Amino acid sequence: MQSRVLRHFLAVAEHHNLTAAAEALHISQPALTKSIKQLEASIGSPLFERHQKGVLLTKKVKILLRRARLMEVEAACPR
Repeated sequence: MQSRVLRHFLAVAEHHNLTAAAEALHISQPALTKSIKQLEASIGSPLFERHQKGVLLTKKVKILLRRARLMEVEAACPR
């Protein structure tokens, strides 16, 4: 998983809102949506339940979230 896609996924999971996550990442909301859709396509499963007021993690993706956070920590550690 690319670090950019990982950051995008984590931001949406943290903010529960694509617009807020895009603002935090300093990218456009359509670019973030595209990135998330590409990740969903590569995994073969939706990551979020989309609602008018934001997004919720699907039950299946909670394991991915834990792994993504671990990958982020590992990437930040100097070798």
